[in-house]
Amino acid sequence: MMNLEELKKTPQVSESDNFCLEIVSPGLLDTLTFKSASRQKPGLGEVEIEVGATGLNFKEVLIALGVLPVPPNTSVKFGLECAGKIVAKGEGVSELEIGDEVIAFAPSCFSAFTTVSASSVAPKPNGMSLEEAATIPIAFMTAYYALIELGRLGQNEKVLIHAAAGGVGMAAVQIAQMIGADIFATAGNAEKRDFLRSLGIEKIMDSRSLSFADELMKFTGGRGVDVVLNSLAGEFIPKSLSILAPFGRFLEIGKRDIYENSQLNLQLFEKGISFFVINLGTESPNFNSMLREVVKNFQDGNLTPLPLKIFPIPEVATAFEYMARAKHIGKIVVSLQDKEEVRGLIASSSTRKHPKPVDFGLVQRDLQNKKLLSSDHNLGLLPTEGIEVFDRILGSGLPQVLVSTQDLLSRLEQSSMSTFLSSLEETEHKYLPKQVHPRPQLSNAYVAPRNELERQIAQRWEKLLGIEHVGIYDDFFDLGGDSLLAVQLIAALKENIQMELSVNNLLDHPTIAGFLESIALTSASEKPPTALPSYLVKIQAGNNNKQPFFLAHPIGGQVYFYRDLVSCMESERPVYGFQSLDLDEKDEKTELLTNVEKMAAEYIKAMRFIQQNGPYFIGGASFGGMIAFEMAQQLHAEGEKVAVLAMIDTPGPGEMGLKLENETAIATYIIESLLELDKNFISLNSMPEQGNAEEQVIYALEQAKIANLVPNDFQIQTTRNIIRIFKANMEAMWNYRPRIYPGKIIFFRAQDRREKYDPEHPEYSWMDLAASGIEIYPVGGNHITMNYDPHVQVIAEKIKLYLEQNN
Repeated sequence: MMNLEELKKTPQVSESDNFCLEIVSPGLLDTLTFKSASRQKPGLGEVEIEVGATGLNFKEVLIALGVLPVPPNTSVKFGLECAGKIVAKGEGVSELEIGDEVIAFAPSCFSAFTTVSASSVAPKPNGMSLEEAATIPIAFMTAYYALIELGRLGQNEKVLIHAAAGGVGMAAVQIAQMIGADIFATAGNAEKRDFLRSLGIEKIMDSRSLSFADELMKFTGGRGVDVVLNSLAGEFIPKSLSILAPFGRFLEIGKRDIYENSQLNLQLFEKGISFFVINLGTESPNFNSMLREVVKNFQDGNLTPLPLKIFPIPEVATAFEYMARAKHIGKIVVSLQDKEEVRGLIASSSTRKHPKPVDFGLVQRDLQNKKLLSSDHNLGLLPTEGIEVFDRILGSGLPQVLVSTQDLLSRLEQSSMSTFLSSLEETEHKYLPKQVHPRPQLSNAYVAPRNELERQIAQRWEKLLGIEHVGIYDDFFDLGGDSLLAVQLIAALKENIQMELSVNNLLDHPTIAGFLESIALTSASEKPPTALPSYLVKIQAGNNNKQPFFLAHPIGGQVYFYRDLVSCMESERPVYGFQSLDLDEKDEKTELLTNVEKMAAEYIKAMRFIQQNGPYFIGGASFGGMIAFEMAQQLHAEGEKVAVLAMIDTPGPGEMGLKLENETAIATYIIESLLELDKNFISLNSMPEQGNAEEQVIYALEQAKIANLVPNDFQIQTTRNIIRIFKANMEAMWNYRPRIYPGKIIFFRAQDRREKYDPEHPEYSWMDLAASGIEIYPVGGNHITMNYDPHVQVIAEKIKLYLEQNN
């Protein structure tokens, strides 16, 4: 029983004091939202903590991205660990007092207050801030439980710590150093490996290459290590098991292969090795005593807090985005010192009105209302104008037409301004504030919004993009927008506009003026086209019993490149290819697409002529793999499933190879690529010497057609702008900045690398971007020849297997 003095110290619980962090739409990090929450009075054996700092964990990021599923009708309240101060306690709590600063494993730690069992709480070590203390609970407890409790790591034993620059990895390094173990480590990039060397670790390997095993066995004279702390997936698990010494212990932190029920070769266990799955929780045996032992080691100076990057609580969405990029070292911590700003956001949102959503069909019917039109009776049409309008009406084929002497957008503004603007305000509280930057230097001049509707839309863009003064002709992508931000903007508008909108509305019309005009025209009448777009090519008809496989064009814009691949696949599988949108464009003044996001959006629109909904099978070689990756991003952001994403030797950021800067370089590349397939198909002496680069390419393609290197029906006359398309796609490839993809990548890597053109490890670019992992398959041949017989058979067989498994 608590005495009277303790009862006096216990504050009265206030319903309005607390808040929690939830996500409205998993996959859209900007929909992380603070909501009012009740404080829970501590019961028997419980304490209530006022949270001062919260450690962010990758599991939470995966949930927010929609990668880890959440049971239906379950509300996720983020935050798994914290540091703070006890403000109330229940009966039966004797070792903790009100006012004590503590660390804890607790639920909903992105809240102002959380209530938890006292057994999950320990006093905060002296001499450190709450933010530093928040790096301790999960990272150090996981490492301690794995290495000490289960792994029984001893002095002078050899331990391999995978991904040692992460939170758990760095905690494990400190614990291993404290014990006096011999440490081997892996990390994913040079910066992280250099950091580990600064900690005194000498034997460091690449966590992205299976060659770590050979290096380690050389370090140990063929004996191996006593303990492996593993967080890597796929082939890294059997490789890591293979380098264990007799009676070694394998400590598995990752869960992906467990969830996927991956199989292990039991022969690896012949040496008497042990396999432990690390699944630490507050219900684990001796949890509280382990927690207090960890804290004691901090008090004794044996352990120190992890390096950390701190985000204030109003910038929590930015913290999630930062961790999603997987570039940090140590721990990401969110400080809750500024709770009042969050409470202010919640309070302001709760006082707003909630108007009825705008129905654009109703808006247009309102425009025909006599009362509205009577105010404009003095605005008429001349007889000649009337005849012209009448001719246009008869030719339109529309069942109903509104004739107006004023701009339609102005009328939209007049009839629905108050409703539409208030509906925009309704969802403002869902989007957390971003740092504001000046408007970047653009090719177009700034044009201010001309009316209140455009002004409010511009403010939404400014808020979402973090940019001052967005003009009505500023391109969304030139301002730094991407497919995920586009989805967030569309999602906000769809909640309030009763008409079907997709990301394509913004991708097709990426300026405020164009976007609003497209909405008005769409709501008036949208007659769906019946013919397939010219850039969607049926490569193989197949039958309706198989789901189609879609392939995006490589950098040259053509899909004939996939001829051998498709011929090696089952004939029943429908296969479609997206050739360059601009392939048939003969006007050299026409501006070509140089934006991967726009290409992907257009190809998704075309794909839905064939397949309305997922799961989708998509892929591409080289630049085509990059387009397929972005298509998968956009589809996932729209809630669609991508069952197979195949990328064939696709380069990416940091692994791009040679950039071809001019027409001569591009022509040389095309001709050399054809020579890779048949070194005798052309005599270089017969090449037109006086012709320009484009004429040389066309001559080479004509000879390639004779040599059957390209199909007989390949229309050479349509490729006179092939150099321009190549240059445009090259620019798009180099400008693309991919973000983390929640799904899985199937990657095919050419074993032979062309020193002049190819990066050594194109797969490295995508490892950090595939949240569900990447399966890498080596294929004979080089970047070009791997796509032709006999090498392409390996690719075809693997793709067939994945398609059948997901059909």
